[in-house]
Amino acid sequence: MDMDHGGHDHNQAAAPSNPSMGMGTGMHNMMMMQMSFIWSKNVTLLFSGWTTSNWVEYSLTLLAVVCFAILHQFLCYLRGRGDMFYSIPGRGQAAIALVLYAAYVSTSYLLMLIVMSFNVGVFIAVVLGLCLGILVFPFKLESNKTTAADHQHQHDTCSTQP
Repeated sequence: MDMDHGGHDHNQAAAPSNPSMGMGTGMHNMMMMQMSFIWSKNVTLLFSGWTTSNWVEYSLTLLAVVCFAILHQFLCYLRGRGDMFYSIPGRGQAAIALVLYAAYVSTSYLLMLIVMSFNVGVFIAVVLGLCLGILVFPFKLESNKTTAADHQHQHDTCSTQP
């Protein structure tokens, strides 16, 4: 059986698309991900367009991260206050609950990715924002008496994992 490959040699290694890269050096020229915590004002969050290179940009980024973590806790608070949506007729209540859940899960994963920048200041900003969010938007308690089981139940129903 004669198979004409039209002059293509399938055993030949493909040439690198970047002429400055030699054979076998492709992995060495790729940007490596930070895998340990660092202190630095230079950070890239979520996408390449969000980078900081000076203290003003870094401070504004940390403030944005704190606000985003507070927003996450606000979504957690709203999810726990589902009774305020009971007056909405039909499927409106379910639609609102679905949108809140989607927003909550999205912010959970985005906060995880933000922390994975491995920047100590960013990590502290996330923790600070979550703590401030708990202070501003506390868990709904059924009674004045709480037990360790109550606290565990509250944590389970509004953890940062979807």
